[in-house]
Amino acid sequence: MSVIHYSKKLLFLHTLVFSFIVLTKTSQQESFKNNSNNTFSLQLKDNDSLKLVKAKSYYVKAKTLLEKQQKDSVQFYLDKSITLNDSLTIQQEDFTSKLFELAYSYFNVISDPKNSIIYDTKYLEYFEHYENWDKLNMTYYYSSIGHNYLMLGDYQNALDKAIIPNESLTKQLIAKAKSAAELQDLQVSLLSIYNYELLNNYNLGFAKESNKVIQKIEELLPTISNVSASNKSFIESVFTTIIDLSRGSGNFEKAILFMDYYERLYENPSSLTELRILNQKRKFAFLKNDYSKVVDIHKKAEQIFYTTPNLGYNELHYYRSSLEHYGDVLLKDGFRDYKKAIAINNECISLLSNQKKTAYTNNSYAYSNLAEIYRGLKQYDSALVYFNKAIKESVALRTYRQSAILYQKKASFYINELNDISAGERVTEEALKTMGIESLETLKTIKDTAVNIRSNTIFLGVVIALADEHYSVSNRNSRQESLLLSNDLYFLASEMLSTIKSENKLNGLEIELLNKINNGLLESSFDIQQKVSENFKLDKLLERLEANQNIEMHFRNALNDITLNTSSIPEEVITLKTEIESNNLRLKQKLLDVKTEEDKTVKFNLREQYQSSELRLDSIYKVIDKLSPEYALYNQTKFKLEHVKNNLETNSQIIRYFFSDSTLYAFDISKDAINFNSIGKKVEIDMIINNAYHQFSNNVDINTKPLYRTLAQSFKNLKKNASVIILPHLKLNLIPFESLKVNDKYLLELANVSYSNSLFFNTESSQKKQKLHLACFAPNYEVNNQINVSRTEQLVRDGIYELKSAKEEAQTISKLFNGDLYLNAKATKNTFLNSAKDYSILHLAMHAIVDDESANNSMLLFTKDSEDPILKIKDIYNLDINADLTVLSACNTGSGALDPSEGVLSLSRAFQYAGSSSNVMSLWKVPDEQTATLMTSFYKHLKKGETKNKALKNAKLDYLKNTEDPNLKHPYYWAGFVLTGDTSAIVSPTNYWMYSIIILALLLSFIIIKRRLKLKL
Repeated sequence: MSVIHYSKKLLFLHTLVFSFIVLTKTSQQESFKNNSNNTFSLQLKDNDSLKLVKAKSYYVKAKTLLEKQQKDSVQFYLDKSITLNDSLTIQQEDFTSKLFELAYSYFNVISDPKNSIIYDTKYLEYFEHYENWDKLNMTYYYSSIGHNYLMLGDYQNALDKAIIPNESLTKQLIAKAKSAAELQDLQVSLLSIYNYELLNNYNLGFAKESNKVIQKIEELLPTISNVSASNKSFIESVFTTIIDLSRGSGNFEKAILFMDYYERLYENPSSLTELRILNQKRKFAFLKNDYSKVVDIHKKAEQIFYTTPNLGYNELHYYRSSLEHYGDVLLKDGFRDYKKAIAINNECISLLSNQKKTAYTNNSYAYSNLAEIYRGLKQYDSALVYFNKAIKESVALRTYRQSAILYQKKASFYINELNDISAGERVTEEALKTMGIESLETLKTIKDTAVNIRSNTIFLGVVIALADEHYSVSNRNSRQESLLLSNDLYFLASEMLSTIKSENKLNGLEIELLNKINNGLLESSFDIQQKVSENFKLDKLLERLEANQNIEMHFRNALNDITLNTSSIPEEVITLKTEIESNNLRLKQKLLDVKTEEDKTVKFNLREQYQSSELRLDSIYKVIDKLSPEYALYNQTKFKLEHVKNNLETNSQIIRYFFSDSTLYAFDISKDAINFNSIGKKVEIDMIINNAYHQFSNNVDINTKPLYRTLAQSFKNLKKNASVIILPHLKLNLIPFESLKVNDKYLLELANVSYSNSLFFNTESSQKKQKLHLACFAPNYEVNNQINVSRTEQLVRDGIYELKSAKEEAQTISKLFNGDLYLNAKATKNTFLNSAKDYSILHLAMHAIVDDESANNSMLLFTKDSEDPILKIKDIYNLDINADLTVLSACNTGSGALDPSEGVLSLSRAFQYAGSSSNVMSLWKVPDEQTATLMTSFYKHLKKGETKNKALKNAKLDYLKNTEDPNLKHPYYWAGFVLTGDTSAIVSPTNYWMYSIIILALLLSFIIIKRRLKLKL
């Protein structure tokens, strides 16, 4: 690569490596068309040789003046040289490149992004006439244009005029690279493009799109080896961005990983690089509350800053950042020193007194710290002055995220210190404007319509903090306006979280925020129902809560390394989905850029386009849902409760439980109504559940009355012989509800009970209605067969040995349905994996091992052959199972690691995601003999055409009726098995009345015909 290219990259480094400046550098957006001050059109009459000589002499003058820091006349000579160069019949590539490299350097030195865009754009125009010119140069100038649009806050032009065309061009050049060095330079250029794209999306609040760019960066980085010295600086800028954004959003694992890459990138770092590395280490220490380490790191930064000569603006930035953190530490317990903290923050302000302020380096943070200091000192007038100074500077620089945080702090100050609730609401509205929400009135539509808002973890945290503030006011002052506002804000936060949710996992911080949202939604909504309006929109509340549960489920499965196979979805469908999502992103950016009243028509048209595009996206989701319901379930965050209610029978109801941090709530859903009840305090209910589960699962004296009395409120609308679908939460997943006593009768006797993990499973019947075909698996276990298990794995059905009753059970059931029996040596894991997809009913009578600490280690045990007999839970998820019913006649298949989003991470759930419409599972160690009796009865009832829930109910009632020993009637023996999922019958019921009518009709026909024959005779 030429020296020109390297010098260009090194010059460009002054802006690229600090690309955080890019995002929020502000100025009024203007048109950058050539105007009367431009001299590009000047005409000269000299011949080409003379013109070239003059052009070069003007270039040398401009270059010399810039080197001597005599900047005033640089542009004059630069324009003269460019004009002469333009007038040549044919331009020389080398000289033209030098000219515009000089222009690039000059406009970056004087921080003039508008003119920089004009000159960079002009340089790119030459390539339209000279196709043989080195197009690698184009990538640098596209980067410069993108950088400067971002400096001006013109995010849409940054994307359309720089980032997108540059990515396309660079990929074309990579495909044509002629050497390893050229390939590396291009790959690093592509990294820098992704860096801009990442920051552009994140600053606009498009977290999902940001995650996708990080994915592209992670895929590209391993392909780059033997990084050259100049390219290290570019990679460093990418690492810095990802570390900052990952840490800021709570993804500490990723931040630490890239921090490790970063430190290994340099053996002998410069002072600037040392300050950057110290900056990252200090931020990590601060997040871990290791304030002594923060102080030590600050002292090192201070030494570098004051002992290294000729440090520039970037070094100043990092030293000020260190000072700001040190000032924060001086407000913490054990370090508190208000006087010194004031001095430190004033030093930060003083260091910038003669410097240009940017979005990256400004005084808003120091002003904010001073405001909080004076707030703590109860000097409220001074606090308000500094809050206003911080906000003024942040707004002027269009640093949206920082502005949102500052408005939230000011709102809290008005509400808590000044007790000015109305002012707090006005400031809340200003905070929302930074996210693209026009007013509090607009906020009220969030629950009903799609809204284009900036969404990332920082904005989300601000909205939740504001919601908490206003909810606290409603509790203190019984102020309805504050209660309603807090509820609207919690709904907004939930919508934002759906936007943030990526196709990967959320991080721990986002899950923590999700739990706060759920708490806020439950508590504020219940208060509204009780204090304001009984007609509160409970359907919208349930839709949001269920969507949040789905998001958390997505996170928990990713955390346990559980992924779904998407091979059933054609690549073109996924591609189209991605294209529509990208189009939505551009429309969203344009919508956020429309500001003035005069642009109402433009905004209306953009909204129309956006809504149309959203409809297209919905249609794609429906296609994906049909092709892979399991994938759709993992990734969708929206559904309509109306669909659930429409699928309910008149005599059916759903009871959905949710725990907040303090309270258990229950939703009673029928075809025509929803009831929302507060059940009791979480701490007390947890104790009652623990006691009841111990009684159930250990065959000890039982008394379920305390538990039923606690839950009675959720059953007050129970209809006789109703089909009840229960969706438990947390520890309630451990309870077989049908064993609760209601007026000395089991709930089993009053209703047909089944269970579900999510309302997403209840939007439509998942019964596959395929040809009835049953398979039973009953493995052989050698007594001396030693299987390595962890200390936490439990051997079920009383140990790994022959299960005589289980084998008899499998043989009986197989004969009952004329099914296929895989007994002893035939019941291998490989046989199951190869044949499972061919059956409509799978019956697994075998041992299970459940790990209560690590769901990944839970497993089913098949007959040991030459292959591994263990089938782990994470492998079950990606099986292709088409069964209408899977019966896990093993022990503890429904128990496992407690999962807040779905209760227990169980083998049963794994089969549900693999495609099984319904599952029967056990909640504790079931006795072998009684299980065989119960299962045989269950299948007999299924064969009669009974629905699955009714068949299981009748099997349990049969057991109770036919068991004489009262000790064996304990729920331990019969209540452990529960049904989840679709309840439809697997055999069409025998319509005896229809057969009677047909026989009667035939008999009457025979009599009539016989009489007619007699008459003829």
